[in-house]
Amino acid sequence: MVGLVAVLARVCSAPSALGSRTKTAGCVSQNGLPDLACTPGATDQRVTQANIATTICRRGYTTTIRPSLTVTDPIKKDRIAAYGLLGQSQSAVVLDHLVPLELGGAPQDMANLWPEPSNGSANAHMKDSVEHYLNSQVCSHNMQLGEAQHQIAADWLAVYKSHGLAPAQSPE
Repeated sequence: MVGLVAVLARVCSAPSALGSRTKTAGCVSQNGLPDLACTPGATDQRVTQANIATTICRRGYTTTIRPSLTVTDPIKKDRIAAYGLLGQSQSAVVLDHLVPLELGGAPQDMANLWPEPSNGSANAHMKDSVEHYLNSQVCSHNMQLGEAQHQIAADWLAVYKSHGLAPAQSPE
């Protein structure tokens, strides 16, 4: 986790190649990407490269650790306020794990949760396809878990574009 945070701190302070930045109530969203100062990502220390076969690569794993709505609803309201989205409908955003559960993301850590747009040029459907792609890369041993976590947390949209992915059917 320390390595991921250090790398993301450097990424966050680097000049953006993504274009306009939208300043909100403390957190800054960059074309659908989270503010790494507010949402740097966090990993679940129980998931390691050594145990991916029994955790993230096991069918149904994420349902065993996904927080309930009683846990996530108050977090979603807090994150919506932090990103200055109070005037928007809650259905316009989904509470998403920056480092997804299927890549060993921390289930309830506020540093890993952000209000992601449901629609637009960088949205939850697109990020879901990146999550599935990186999970398949890790589970087929084509990529190390830490590298996949870094790629999605640093700039999941770049992964989406560089691999020519298509939006997933529904956000998770």
